[in-house]
Amino acid sequence: MLALAGALGGRGHQVVLAGPPDFAAEAATRKVDYRPMGRSIAFFLDRNSDAFRGHRFRLALAIKRDTAVEVATQFDVLGGLAAQADRVVAASLVFAARS
Repeated sequence: MLALAGALGGRGHQVVLAGPPDFAAEAATRKVDYRPMGRSIAFFLDRNSDAFRGHRFRLALAIKRDTAVEVATQFDVLGGLAAQADRVVAASLVFAARS
């Protein structure tokens, strides 16, 4: 998505990219307008490292626990950005984009 945002920006489009805070530094390096959204992926992985080594249902419970917070955060961030946008392109675990 960073590459796509950079390419579109290079063609004169105004692009705002939203995603996990983990990618903010890379976006700044590429001069992409980036809005951190939700929790850090690294935080989730660290917080749930035992779930990755244990039974798969532990991982499912961890994802379920964190999903409600992520969805609410995404609606807060994307709702404001989408109101000003001509197009919204989504990828990965962006739950709020289709709404």
